Formats: sequence, structure tokens, C-alpha cells
Amino acid sequence: MRYLALPLAAAILTSCATPIVGPYAASISADDIRQIHELVAARSDMPKVILSIHATQRDCVYVETTRPIGTAVEVSFTACKRRGKWHINGRSVEKWRTIVIPYGHQQT
Repeated sequence: MRYLALPLAAAILTSCATPIVGPYAASISADDIRQIHELVAARSDMPKVILSIHATQRDCVYVETTRPIGTAVEVSFTACKRRGKWHINGRSVEKWRTIVIPYGHQQT
């Protein structure tokens, strides 16, 4: 549990910097953002930095995450709130792979 405290604290401190976009962005509260950060922090298979939260429906979001040194989406998922608590849709978790092509090299 002690190992979860540091990433969770970092996530909560940076939650105000997380962009909330989409047609239902105004419906996402600070507590919702905190719970979404806690979902990510609790998953060992998921990078801990949330790039953005897309409020796609009332009480449902699409989340993109990356590592602290990354800027590309590494894992994305959807989550919905039921009875006041957020849950990740396990089937929606997608792991992304970024391919970097050095400048001056053409892909054929």
C-alpha cells in the first residue's frame, strides 16, 4: 500500500492539469477526476500520467495515459460511473505502440 501512495499523491497533485474535453466535460467534477486518477494508479499494467479525459457521455469517459517522460498515448480505456463510483471497462483497454522514424529516413 505504501508503494501506491506516491504515484497516487502525484496523480492527485497533477489532476488539475489534466485536460477534460468533450461534450460532457462540464459534468466531470474534481472528485470524478480524483477517482479516475485512483483507477489508473491502482493498475500495474497502465502508465500513470493521464494525458486527457474525454467526456463522451454523461458519466462515461475515454482516458489516454502515458509514462512521465512520454508524450504519446500508451494506454487508453473507457470508464463509466455507476452508483457514484468509477469503473474501467476491461474490454476497452488498448495498448498503443509508437514507432519513431529518425529524421531523414524514409519508410519504404
